[in-house]
Amino acid sequence: MKTIRRLCIVLSAICGLMTVNATEWEAASATTQGSKISIESPEALGFFPPTISPINFTATSFDSSVDKGDPPDTMGAVGLTQYVAFQNDVIRSFSKANGLPDGVLNLTPEVFWASLFPGSSAITTLSNFLLSDPRIRYDELSNRWVITMGAFSIGGDPIPSLIMVAASNNSTGIITSPTDFFFYSFVPATVGTTPTTHPNYFPDFPTLGVDANVLIIGVNVFSDDSPFGAGGDTTSDVFVLLKSSLYNGTFDPTTTVDIQSFRDLLNFNTGVGPYVPYGVDNFDPAPTQSYVVGAATPFTTGPIPFQDRNYLLVISNITSLSVAAAGISGNLIMPVAAGAAGRITLPPNLYSALNFFNPNGSIDTNDQRLCGAHVRNNQLYTCQTVGLNNQGIGPVYIDNAGDSDPSAANRVTRAGARWYQYNMAAVTPTVAPTLVQTGTLFDSGLTLNNTINDTSYWMPSLMTNTASSLMLGYSETSTGTFVNAGFAIRHATDPLGLLHTQTDYTISGFPYNLIPDSTNFFGTTASHRWGDYSRVSLDPVDGSTFWLIEEYTLFKNTWGTRVISVPGTIN
Repeated sequence: MKTIRRLCIVLSAICGLMTVNATEWEAASATTQGSKISIESPEALGFFPPTISPINFTATSFDSSVDKGDPPDTMGAVGLTQYVAFQNDVIRSFSKANGLPDGVLNLTPEVFWASLFPGSSAITTLSNFLLSDPRIRYDELSNRWVITMGAFSIGGDPIPSLIMVAASNNSTGIITSPTDFFFYSFVPATVGTTPTTHPNYFPDFPTLGVDANVLIIGVNVFSDDSPFGAGGDTTSDVFVLLKSSLYNGTFDPTTTVDIQSFRDLLNFNTGVGPYVPYGVDNFDPAPTQSYVVGAATPFTTGPIPFQDRNYLLVISNITSLSVAAAGISGNLIMPVAAGAAGRITLPPNLYSALNFFNPNGSIDTNDQRLCGAHVRNNQLYTCQTVGLNNQGIGPVYIDNAGDSDPSAANRVTRAGARWYQYNMAAVTPTVAPTLVQTGTLFDSGLTLNNTINDTSYWMPSLMTNTASSLMLGYSETSTGTFVNAGFAIRHATDPLGLLHTQTDYTISGFPYNLIPDSTNFFGTTASHRWGDYSRVSLDPVDGSTFWLIEEYTLFKNTWGTRVISVPGTIN
């Protein structure tokens, strides 16, 4: 059975906006069209198509004996000889040469972090915590691995939540044992010059950025003095950790020489400040400042909240010996495309094949938060999921919310993956970056009707290589297909905003209908958690090859995470 699919990419840059029907193609099951591989026909149950790379393997999957539920929090990184995947229930290492497990790491998080929990007190008793939200980086500037994870207090105060950090205890760049790390933890509610003032402080969704001098960790803060009621969103905080102390085994979370905090960066009453602040990875060997990015909160007027900006914060006065004097800027606006084309609208929950008629069958797209960021050659790149119509525009109504807007075209019916490039050359604590280009990967649909049946792309991540080529990874689904993983590529010589080589590297034939464990942002429809993120990393050996890990449906009601390596020179 053949289907026709049109892929549209919105192109925009400082010089203007244009729309391109970039690819129109016919696809049959398990066939290739040039470098494109179709997943449009679900008859190929669980079959993985030929790919442009021999390295394409399932890293982890749902394990009912140890799994904490969905989502897995899809995370991984590539090093000199290894790829390390870290999800909520397992950390596992693989050989880069063949994609097979190398036998070095294959542990639950509870075993990996066990040295931090000897049980001598409440704060060192593992049963008082839920471990979640792993992050991992290979620090190519220092040949070290860096891993972070949250240890969330099950009972709340007076047992505080922790953030844990593991850093390689040698500079070989190769992990030979689970003990090849220094292990640390800190209490985010109290570290730094100023402790939090919020009761029952919960540091949600800890992020990670690494540069030549520091680690930057951001959190959303939930607390009992939230404007949305006890236990709701309150603000966001950022922590800066001295990298040299982490790497030599002397890191002390009780001194501001080694860790500094920046509190209450987001005002939920006004919607100003970074929502889900992300530390920015920076590959410059001698940066003069560090960066944090975050989305603007969508608490504005209108039937569907939307925004027209993201935020950048600049951290200055950092040295390789201390972060005590570090300061943070005010909110610098990261501009987006002008007008409706740049509108950042909350994405809808999604329906995939065989769960469309299940009232509890939708899949959560999270929200408009940024999905990581990095700086290379004075250019900052970031991405996010946005809600769209079939024109690639973010309207102010959503199709499955029961709104009575008379215009079907003015509805959010799909999710798209939007990416940005900013010039950072002139950025200071008072000077914002300039937008170089932005694009949105979305499906314009089989017909002119703006319906929810078309493909959505969400949970994106991106990376550039030393030639300034870019990979954008994502999950995708529609009411006629199952959840799969894919990517798109662009090169520095391509027209501004253009993505091409859009490739799906899994073919799933299985539905995803778990017991609902969450509600959408209207609080009305249960949905299945997904993500909560994905990651593209760059091979530090050649500076060109991309390594992507994304979530997809491995078997019926079973998520898997799939890794693929892709040459940076692919066309």
